[in-house]
Order: sequence, then C-alpha cells, then structure tokens
Amino acid sequence: KKVRAKKEKRGKKKKEKAEKIHIATKAGPGFTMMLDNSGTCVVQKVNKKAPAFTRGVRAGDVILEIGDRIIEKTDKLNEIKGLLVSNSGTVVPVKFIKGGKKGEQAVVDVVLEFAPLVKSLKAGKLDARGKSAELSLTLVDEDFKREMFYAAGAIVPLCKLLTDPKAAKQAAAGVDALRNLMRVAMWDECQIALEVMGKPLVNLVTKGGLAKKTIGLDLLLRVCLFEPIERSITAAGIVETCCALPKGLIALALPRWTPKGWRAGKRQTGLETKAANLLGALSRMSHATRQVINNGINAGVMLLIRMFQRKDEPAGNLNETKADAGAVALESLQWLA
Repeated sequence: KKVRAKKEKRGKKKKEKAEKIHIATKAGPGFTMMLDNSGTCVVQKVNKKAPAFTRGVRAGDVILEIGDRIIEKTDKLNEIKGLLVSNSGTVVPVKFIKGGKKGEQAVVDVVLEFAPLVKSLKAGKLDARGKSAELSLTLVDEDFKREMFYAAGAIVPLCKLLTDPKAAKQAAAGVDALRNLMRVAMWDECQIALEVMGKPLVNLVTKGGLAKKTIGLDLLLRVCLFEPIERSITAAGIVETCCALPKGLIALALPRWTPKGWRAGKRQTGLETKAANLLGALSRMSHATRQVINNGINAGVMLLIRMFQRKDEPAGNLNETKADAGAVALESLQWLA
C-alpha cells in the first residue's frame, strides 16, 4: 500500500504556477491622495520626479473627475486610487480644482509612472528583465513617453542588460528597447551612459569565447551608428580587435606570410565576416575613424581587399573566405573609400 501510494503521488502532475502580473501593469500616478473631513478627495503628496509634477499637479489640488468618472463624496479612497492604476505610460485625464476648493478648474493628462517598469529592468532574474525590455516596446510607443521613460532612469539598466555576458537570450530585446528609446533626440544627455556601455562590449569581443564574441559583435553592429558609442568603442580598441595581429579577428582568419612561405589562417567561424561588417559601419561615422581602420597597425583596407579577392589573392587556395564574406568586405571597402 505504501509503495502504491508513493507511485500515485509521483504520478500526480504539479499545478502550473499562474504567471505573475508585471509590476509595470500596476503603475500609479506619482502622487498620493486622501479624503478630508467632508469626503473630498485631495492630492496629499506629489513625487517631484513623476510626470504629474512636471504637468503641474500639486499637493492640495482637489480631484473632481478621473477619466469619465465623477468623484463623489461617498466614494471610498481605494476605489478612487484604483482609477489611477494601470500600465506605465497610460494617459488618464483628471479634472482638478487647483490649489484647493476655491481655485480654478483644470484638466491635466496624468501619465502613469514609468518607475515600476524601470525598477523591473534593474532587479530580478535575467528572464524577467528581458521580458521587461520587451514590454517597454509596447508601453513606450510615443515620443513624450520615451522622454519620460528616459527621465525615470531607463538607459542605465538597459545598457547593463546588453553588456551582461550571461544575458545572451535577452540581448535582442535589450537592443530593441534601447533603439526604441533612442528615437528621441537626446544624444547629449545619453552620451555618458552610452560611452560607459561601449567598453564592456569591446571587452566581450576581445576576451570572450566564440559565443560571447558573436553576441558582442552583433550588439556593436546594432548600436555603433550612435555617435557617442562610436567614439567610445573606437577609443576602447574595437578596430584593433578586428584587425591587428596577433589576435585580430580578420587577420587571424586569413593566410599569413612566414619565412617558409604562406600558411593557412585559423578556421573561419563567421566572426571575420561580422568584424568586416562592423568596420564598414564604423567607416560611415567620421574621417578620423577611417584613418584608424587603415593606419599602420590595423591595415584594414588591405585585409578587406584580401577578403574580397578570396582565392585570387597571393595566398591563393589557402584563403578560405566564403563568397558572402567577400561581398561584405567589398561593401565595407566602399564605405572606407
């Protein structure tokens, strides 16, 4: 009987846990409310960092309507609060009497805070942070929301998500969220965070294994056309990582000349193609960057020419560059020219 009971217990399927409600779907207005002695709903405190403060909501303002709902003196406080809880970025029109019961009436479009969404990007497991980055694409869909998302501190946790070597699965969502945020022209304010992001990405390519190098190059290719990060990664040595011997990704994949003649390069992994593509992208940015690519240390133009020539280069059949890689090298040469 005991054995049978144990088998029955083992056979029972575990109940699937219900998916937790994301905190960004329970965002508030950025101010607290109270009911005075007469039952009137009054703004108690306003967070100075919240969108509501920048739109003029102040302590002492009387709340008359929230959306289509007229606030009655018989309403309970929790019911009123519930009218101002929804997804981050939701716009709720609220009618106030400014400064108290004898002030002027005004309707303010209250934007529910992005602080919960940013908080979910900063802490928790990588899967949860990746889902938060994905969710931001839906919630942060207008320019004024992008500005508020940035003001709430979104850029630093997004950059950290991208540069975390363990966050390979979350990288694409992080890049898309960052690119969405960058659609607002705020380059000067973002410059510091983007520059901080550049060096860890270069280190990922320089010191990581094949998987980390691949992730790093893909991320760099997606964000290097932002001027602040282009300057940062060039200064951090990304061009040398791609070109210069003894560990340049392109140089290692091509045959090398020795006193005993030509010797085959290392087995091609696709990194050399990504590196050539990145050089082309960087070449679009400035003349100074083009000079770094083709200086005496890197000799980027010669490496790309050899990639394009493939078996027609001096090393002949030892050059194992594939046709698609040769096409990428040609395109990059056009940008360098």
